[in-house]
Amino acid sequence: MKKLLLSLSLLSLSLVMTAALPQRLADLAKRVQTSAALSVTFAANGSAGSLKMNNDGAYALDMGKAKVFYNGTTQWSYSEADNQVTVFNPSPGELEQSNPAAILRNLSSNFNATAESDGSFRLTPRTKHSGIAEVRLRFANSKSLWPGEMVIVSGSGQLRLTAMKFTAGKNKFPVSAFQFKAPKGTEVISL
Repeated sequence: MKKLLLSLSLLSLSLVMTAALPQRLADLAKRVQTSAALSVTFAANGSAGSLKMNNDGAYALDMGKAKVFYNGTTQWSYSEADNQVTVFNPSPGELEQSNPAAILRNLSSNFNATAESDGSFRLTPRTKHSGIAEVRLRFANSKSLWPGEMVIVSGSGQLRLTAMKFTAGKNKFPVSAFQFKAPKGTEVISL
């Protein structure tokens, strides 16, 4: 009888966790969408990184030796190792792959989500064209409004963002914050 009660308790707990998940993710997506500007600092695979974005989709992602800037139409992807910048107009799917905040903004519409036993959330894309295999998202604690860790798995590997700190702003960043100025001698490839 005790085993049955324990099993029913665990089952009801898992149902509560699953039922609460969509609302928590919807709340997170709404916070990202309604913040005029968002600034995030993090560690990416062990290196310091930052992300600035406006709610219109413009963003600047700095991961040290790699930087991605998007002003709403044009994207600049810079690799210090190759001393090269690629300039192009990305598709929505390409944007989602390069902008962690786009994943957060579109959680409720682009991903199916399940609660994992370790307290994280596993997100899988609703379409096979996203290029993302899965996203694992963990909030810093049960009361946190923002995630503390995010792992993005795609065909090109895995990106682990840890120690995430979010700052929401009431005023947008200037457009100049989302335009890349290539260092002298950098090869520019326009697609």
